[in-house]
Amino acid sequence: MDMNVNYTKTKRELEPRFYFTTDYDLVKHLSKNKIKYIDKGTNESTGEKYWKYILTNKLSSIAIPWKAEKDAEKYSLSRWEM
Repeated sequence: MDMNVNYTKTKRELEPRFYFTTDYDLVKHLSKNKIKYIDKGTNESTGEKYWKYILTNKLSSIAIPWKAEKDAEKYSLSRWEM
C-alpha cells in the first residue's frame, strides 16, 4: 500500500484568512509584538472602529491568550467583592 498521497489544497485553503478586532488595547499589544494591521475602518452600522489582520500562527499565539486573560478579568467574580 502506497502511503505517499498527494494532497492538493483547495482554493479556500489557499486564500488568506483574516482576524478582526475592535479592541484598541489589543491593537497596541499586537503592535508591540510587531504585528501590523492591513486595514482599518469604521463599521457603518455601529460606528465602531475595527482593525483587520491577516490571520497567522504568530497572531493567534498572541491574540488568543491576551483575549482570554482580558475576558477572565472582565468576568471574574472577584471584581464584585466589596
